[in-house]
Amino acid sequence: MKNLALALVLLGAAACRSPKPTPLLLAVAPEAVKMPMYDKPHAALQSLLLAPLGDDRSVGTLKVDFGGKSLSAKLDLRIRSKPEPILWMDVADPLIGLKIGRARIYQDSVQGYIRLYRQYVNEPLSRLRSMGIDVKTEDARRLVLGLPLAVPVQWSDAKWSVVDSTLVMSLTEQRGTYEVLVEVALDLGSSNRLVWQRLTSQGEELLVRYSGEGSWIAEVPKQSVRAEFRVNQHTTGEVLSFPFELPSDYARTSF
Repeated sequence: MKNLALALVLLGAAACRSPKPTPLLLAVAPEAVKMPMYDKPHAALQSLLLAPLGDDRSVGTLKVDFGGKSLSAKLDLRIRSKPEPILWMDVADPLIGLKIGRARIYQDSVQGYIRLYRQYVNEPLSRLRSMGIDVKTEDARRLVLGLPLAVPVQWSDAKWSVVDSTLVMSLTEQRGTYEVLVEVALDLGSSNRLVWQRLTSQGEELLVRYSGEGSWIAEVPKQSVRAEFRVNQHTTGEVLSFPFELPSDYARTSF
């Protein structure tokens, strides 16, 4: 009985004893939000478009494959960026320099002629939409100069992914009643260098890949068209001339 009473006293004393305070869990400050990995490439794309550009000229060899045929020629490509984009092309025989034709793209139109066939073209670029390719004059200027086709206002306005050692920025633009997908691939080691660009609309795509020094390869896969321009002379910042006149005695054709 004494043992039971002693046990009850000890239990009562223990119950009345103040419990040990539970140690407070110190609040852990959240880590500072790190800058997204896309800030730097996004800024690089913006800087490429903001860089001042004068007239640009590239001279080299153009090889075009289409419909099982192949054509090689010497190409003199001149580009004016301001006040409005103009692309001027003079095509000649690569061996003896005989003039083959000349073309000009301006105000979203294409004009050109081929001496051999005594034919000329005078069409709006919107004509290409019937082929499923939506290319504006400004698109063409950026493609051949290696400038991004599009840059989102915020990096979060676009999708970013790593594909084959490149960082690909992709976004969709609404052009009229349909959408155009623009993809721009940057070198992971240098955000200021574009590796390739692709424009896709209505199931067709135009892909341009860059190999440095102004050289590029353009492809329209579904049309089996491939053009490769290898540059051996390049100048920029000069004031260039863009002489052009449509022949009056040539037959008109369309593409």
